Parts: sequence; structure tokens; C-alpha cells
Amino acid sequence: FAIRDARRGFSGPRAADTRPLPPIPAIQVANRRLDLTHKPAMADVLAKIAHAAEVGVWQFNKEWEIIINTLESADMPEVLAAVDKMPQGIARDQVRHAVFSRWAESDPAAAMKRAQAGAPGAPRNTDVRSVLEGWAYTDPDQLARWLGNLPAGSLRDDALAAVMNQMIASDPVAALALARSTGMAQRYEHVFVPLYSAWAAKDPAAAAADALRTVNGGTRSTVVQAIAAIWARQNPAAALAWVETLPEGAEHTQATRAALEQWASTDPKAAFGYAAKLEGGSARDMAINAIFSRWAGSDVKGALAWVETMGDAATRQRALTTVANAWAQADPAAAFDYMRGLKRDSGRENTMREAFTQWSYRDPVAAANYARSLPASSERDNLVRQALNQWGQKDPPAALAAVSALPEGALRTELTANVIGQVARHDAEAAMNYIKAATSDAERNRMLQNIVSAL
Repeated sequence: FAIRDARRGFSGPRAADTRPLPPIPAIQVANRRLDLTHKPAMADVLAKIAHAAEVGVWQFNKEWEIIINTLESADMPEVLAAVDKMPQGIARDQVRHAVFSRWAESDPAAAMKRAQAGAPGAPRNTDVRSVLEGWAYTDPDQLARWLGNLPAGSLRDDALAAVMNQMIASDPVAALALARSTGMAQRYEHVFVPLYSAWAAKDPAAAAADALRTVNGGTRSTVVQAIAAIWARQNPAAALAWVETLPEGAEHTQATRAALEQWASTDPKAAFGYAAKLEGGSARDMAINAIFSRWAGSDVKGALAWVETMGDAATRQRALTTVANAWAQADPAAAFDYMRGLKRDSGRENTMREAFTQWSYRDPVAAANYARSLPASSERDNLVRQALNQWGQKDPPAALAAVSALPEGALRTELTANVIGQVARHDAEAAMNYIKAATSDAERNRMLQNIVSAL
């Protein structure tokens, strides 16, 4: 439920804030840190940092956790001097965050002074946020009091986000009250979602009642969906009973779908039984699709077995399409082997076409290889055509080589003409050389027409 960025949606660089900060008090609570029996020598710490700089990789594992937690405020300038020598990159950023965060746990005033001494820009802003996170970890109440003296602006909002990230798990109601009293919730409505989600995990009925009474605007629907899903994880019947009290409309439809999708993760048959009794229409269809999508993600064979027992043809077809698409994401070859064994009708064809379109877009090489392995038929030709046309958009030369490997015939001629236009966009000379080798004037003319169209 963490509030990742209180200023999400802010565009453009932050202006440098040169206003002096209010005094930062000394930490008054005991640091929550590991029981340490040995403090590494500074030379060992600096050697570790030099090694991370050399390999360009840094992970916050148990060894580094102990090292960082042994550092005291007086150690930090020397440590940061070593970090500053690391090449720009993720490893440097990660070590820098860990050092500033730890520094602020024991001496936030010194850590903030050092962070703000950097040149204006994104790195300094990141360092300041690291300080705020470390301070909030040690003493969120003290940080909350301090930020009350800050003027409105990005620093105050970042401090609020750091405090709320610590409060949200233990006391989401207090975190929500803080967001409202400071105006953050009004400026950044998205913070309502993690706040109400955390509250719903503890007391969904109270969170639901408060959200309906106080949340408005574009975020309200997302908050309602989050509450419905979290409540359904605990008590699906109670969650859906609450959802049924919502006025008919998009909010009701989306909350129903969220609750049923969550229920489907633990009892998909019961969730479908509830959805099947809903009044026919798009809301019911969306709910059933959500259920079978979740069901297929955990038990595709069970979902298919249930689909085959469904009486209503239209509902069965929609459910089959949902399951097939989900299966094709995980194991497309197995999904298509199954679909090819179904009775040939328009529903089967539509399901296969939709799923194969997605596969061809994700991995045209695998899709094309699968299609070419099928027995000769118009269906195989359609699948080969679809996959190779997608392949030609991503890697024209390789797709053209694959087309050239097809047996001679109308399909190969057609695909050659299509793909050669895509090749010409990348390498006109190679395309022309290929055309010169064509065996007939008609084939050459067709390819030339496609090149002209492509260019």
C-alpha cells in the first residue's frame, strides 16, 4: 500500500528551493536496527564500495544490511566521498540511497544538510527523499511535527509521503487524516487508493462507509474497486452485499467485477455461480470474463472443464475466448492444440484468430514456426500469413528468409510480395536484388508495386 510518489503527475523539473529549513531536532527514539557485535573497519567498507563500483552491481543483501547499519553519522562524509567516485548508474544510486537513508536514521539534520548541498536537480531531490525515508523509519512522529513548519512545496509533500508510508500499515486512518489535514489528498487524489486499501485490509466496512461519504472525483471509482477487491478477499458475500448497495452505473459494474475477480482466486465456481445470476448485459459479461481470466491463470484445465458444462452458448463462447487467451499467454502451443480440436464453428474461428493475433504480436517467430508445423489446410495458411506478416514488421530480412523457405505456391508468392515492401524500408538495395532473382515478370511486378506502396 506504499505511497510511491506523492507528486505523481508533476511535470517538468523542480525549481531549486533556496529557503532555509526549520531546525531539525536530534533523534529522540532508539534506532530500530540489528543487534551488531562487530563494526567493520572503515577500510573494509570503502573496499566493498570500490568493488561495487568495479563490477557495476550492488544488492542490499544481509552483508550490506549489517555494514550499513554499523555506520554512524561521523562515518558518512568519508563513505559518501567513496560513493561519489562510483560510475553513474543504478549501483551508485542504490548505495547512495542506502547511505543517506541510514544517516538520517541517526542524524537527520546532518544528512539533510549534506543532501541539500548537492547541485539542484534530480540527484539532489533523490538524496533528500532518501533522507526523509530514513528519518520517517526511525521517528515518523518527529518528522510529522517538523514538516508542519515547512512552507507548501515539493519538500513538504515528499516529507508527508515518507511519514504516511510509515503510518499506513499500522494506522491507515491516522495517515488518511494527515493527508487530508495537510491538503495532500486534495492536491494528489491518487493517494486515496493506497490509504483506503490499507484501511480496508483492517476494517473494510468502515473504509467503505467513509469512502462513499467523502471521496469524490476521478479517484472515487478506483477507491471503490480497491475496497471491493480487498473485502472480497476476506468475505466475498459481505463485499458483494455492499457493492449491491451502490447505485447502478459504471461504479457498480466495476466494483462487482473487482470483487468477483478476487473471489475467483479462491473459489472460482462460487464466483461464477454468483455472476451467472446477474442480469444479462455488459456488466454480467465483464464480470464473467474477469472470473475466467483469473481462473485460467491458476487452473486452466479446471476452467476449461467448467466452460464445457455451460449451457448458454454465448456465455460459453465468451468464457472460452477468455480462457484461451489467458492460456495462450502462458503456453500458446498447448492452447492452440486444444482449440484446433474443438468443433469447427464461428466461435472457434474467432477465438483462434484473436489468440493467434496476440501470439504473433508477442513472438512472431514462435507463432510462425508453430503454424508451419501444422498439416496443410486453409487454416494453416491463414495462420502462417498472420505470423509472417507480423514477423516482417519486426525483422523483415529474417521474415523474408522464412517466406523463402515455404513451398512454392500462391501463399509464398503473396507473402514474398508483402514482406519485400517491409524489407525495402530498411534496405532498398537488398530488396531490389531479391526482386531481380524472381523467376517471373508477374512476380517481379507485384513485388515492385508493394515496394512503391511501402516507400
